[in-house]
Amino acid sequence: MKAHQAFRFELDPNASQRRALARHVGAARFAYNWGLEQCLKALEAGERIPSAVELHRAWNRWKRAHAPWWVEVSKCAPQEAFRDLERAFRSWRERRAGFPRFKRKKSLDDNKARFTGAIRVFARHIQLPRIGKVRSKEKTDRLLTLLSAGKARILSATISREADRWYVSLTSEVERPDPEPKEVGSEHDIVGIDLGLSAFAVLSDGTRIEAPRPLGKALRLLRRRSKALSRKQNGSNNYCKATLRLARLHRRVRNIRRDFLHKVTTELARTKPVLVIEDLNVKGLIRGRLSRSVADMGWSEFRRLLEYKCHWYGSRLIVVDRFFPSTQTCAQCGTAGRKLPLFERTFRCEQCGLELDRDLNAALNLWRCGLATLNGPTASSAGSDACGDSSGGGTLRVMGRGSRKKSGNKIPWISERLVEACVLSAQPDVSARRRCRWLRAALTLIEAIEDEEVQEGLRDFVGMAAVELGHARLVRQIAATMRALGEEAEAERLWLQAALLEGRNRRDERLATLPDAEKNALLPLVFDGLRRRGRYGRAGELARLIPDPCRRLAALLLLVRAMAGIVPHGEGTLVSLLVVS
Repeated sequence: MKAHQAFRFELDPNASQRRALARHVGAARFAYNWGLEQCLKALEAGERIPSAVELHRAWNRWKRAHAPWWVEVSKCAPQEAFRDLERAFRSWRERRAGFPRFKRKKSLDDNKARFTGAIRVFARHIQLPRIGKVRSKEKTDRLLTLLSAGKARILSATISREADRWYVSLTSEVERPDPEPKEVGSEHDIVGIDLGLSAFAVLSDGTRIEAPRPLGKALRLLRRRSKALSRKQNGSNNYCKATLRLARLHRRVRNIRRDFLHKVTTELARTKPVLVIEDLNVKGLIRGRLSRSVADMGWSEFRRLLEYKCHWYGSRLIVVDRFFPSTQTCAQCGTAGRKLPLFERTFRCEQCGLELDRDLNAALNLWRCGLATLNGPTASSAGSDACGDSSGGGTLRVMGRGSRKKSGNKIPWISERLVEACVLSAQPDVSARRRCRWLRAALTLIEAIEDEEVQEGLRDFVGMAAVELGHARLVRQIAATMRALGEEAEAERLWLQAALLEGRNRRDERLATLPDAEKNALLPLVFDGLRRRGRYGRAGELARLIPDPCRRLAALLLLVRAMAGIVPHGEGTLVSLLVVS
């Protein structure tokens, strides 16, 4: 099978190469911030966010007059920075990440630059574009052997700086041998893993894996060096030395945690056929009073490493839903008890009298859940995979009791009144996030109704509610479903509404060809969605395109009322719009 794998080496550059590496990292950071500034200007003007290609073309025109240093760096540094910016905006639109921020020189994640093109690997040397051959402190024999045998292909190279050290990460497409699926011979081949704070992990077979706690052990020294840095004069030589000492300590803490997680996940993926873990809400836990301890454990990184290593070594990973009561349920009789506070480390069952360590009890409950999953209707036979991957390894997600989500299997029947209740619950007095959640739930439940006419009517109902809410992504999802069912006219109307919500000007030409009756029915919904999203400039432009003068005036008056409490002198701003109308 082919897999993307990164090979990371520490570099040993000379003085001129260090300056060249720093120039490329600085150029990538500068180009990213320049592109983000152009995107912010486009958003303020109500225009579409430029793509990476458009940003690169504008950069090529701008750099000749304002950035004379561009001849000293490779074109890959700003080009890949613009692609990262485009990816950041895509994640923001899909609500998988926050709004992109400007990069800083002092941030570790912002001291990176990516290269593509002519990248070669030699014994103890790595050749990068515009920099040349840079000596490596580590042997490159393993990657060099794969490249010579034609089993690997370098896709990109990312240089990064940590304190006073330089690293290069070569992302490669590697031909790995197909793993043999590990056979489950007995119940003991299934292992439940409960992650905790007193111990990093407790296995269902009684094994306790202690955490190295690198941050907790180095916290006193970190405070001392941070205090020493605060006493130095900014910009002095002593300030630079203190900054370097503090950065080295942070690097040591990070390396200890990373080494521990790699060793633990590799050992578990190689030796255990089936692993059962819990889907923890790490983002929510890290905001609480135990945030430092949770961050020191690295639970999210543990799961990320375990997922792809199980895929590599043929193990099976079962992820139980976060609402599964593993800590409250008795592992012997299955009775659900009360919620245990953190200071109670022993689980006591009032039904059968079992007394057990709470972490071991949770691991045993996860083990039982994994055993029931493999023996149930979703189990995979020998030689197959739970997630549909023929390679033999993968991840299966199991929903627990109390979950807000449903399993992947469609329910056999459901009343259309339930769908209407979901949509009617998404009223204006409910928050926008909850309304979107209800609409998505309604769209999922519609697929289980057998009557096609009822399906079509309810899908139109949900589509109108999504347009009114201004949720362009959900509108596109409904449009794709309509197109798959052969409803081209309805799909085109929804695509147009989604494009208008996103502010794509190329759809305005299609809008000009519509008759006035369709515009009167289509534009008020899109206007209301834009108004609810706070995009008043775009909403005002569409309001002026409504043919019916009464509806147009009502929309503009509604926009005036919406802007009166947010934009200073909002009523005066829209007087010109009323006059033009």
